[in-house]
Amino acid sequence: MALPIGSGSRRSWKPGRAGRVLYCRSMLKILLEKSRYLVVIAVLACLAASLAAFGWGAFKAWDAVTSSSRAAARTRSARSSSSS
Repeated sequence: MALPIGSGSRRSWKPGRAGRVLYCRSMLKILLEKSRYLVVIAVLACLAASLAAFGWGAFKAWDAVTSSSRAAARTRSARSSSSS
């Protein structure tokens, strides 16, 4: 942006509406350029969390299936030993 003639410094210049819009656009552009990889990090963190939740659910399901089969085996062995 060009400074008005006779202005001592950039601070003494007050931009009009067009200047504020350009300033906001440039700030938004800088913010988006610097946070480009923030979205990638967020997506990878969500992927890791979903994989951890899937693994935990698979472990809990496996544990439930094996514990019920162990309980059934114990019940069968208890019945066979008490009936004989």
